[in-house]
Amino acid sequence: ANLGCDVYVYVHTETFSVIHTFDPATVGIDYTGTWVTLHFLEGAIIGTRRTVEIIIIDDDLLEKPESIYVSGGINSTNCSATAVTFAPSSTEIVILDDDRAVFSFTEPSYTVTENVTAAVVVVELGVANLG
Repeated sequence: ANLGCDVYVYVHTETFSVIHTFDPATVGIDYTGTWVTLHFLEGAIIGTRRTVEIIIIDDDLLEKPESIYVSGGINSTNCSATAVTFAPSSTEIVILDDDRAVFSFTEPSYTVTENVTAAVVVVELGVANLG
């Protein structure tokens, strides 16, 4: 089957009645949103592929897994075939956090005299990027 068709791909966090598996990712903070038109030129054969690059933004925040949804559709006014579908028409990208909480003592050792009422030891929360 040879055909020519424009297919659109939209990257978003709105679910349009899809239940979020994880918290929604935030465009501009977790990823770069995009709307792309992929051109399958006249004569494209079964198995022809086009790709969409979705930029993931690294940060130093401690986060749960987050979801991005990618939806697709057909530009029917720019398609050489009339019986064309896009199925499945959505997919989910899950962003797993590469940062881990690291707790540490602020000093390698503490010295006190026995006449103090308490020794104060400080524990600090930090972040380690594993990526």
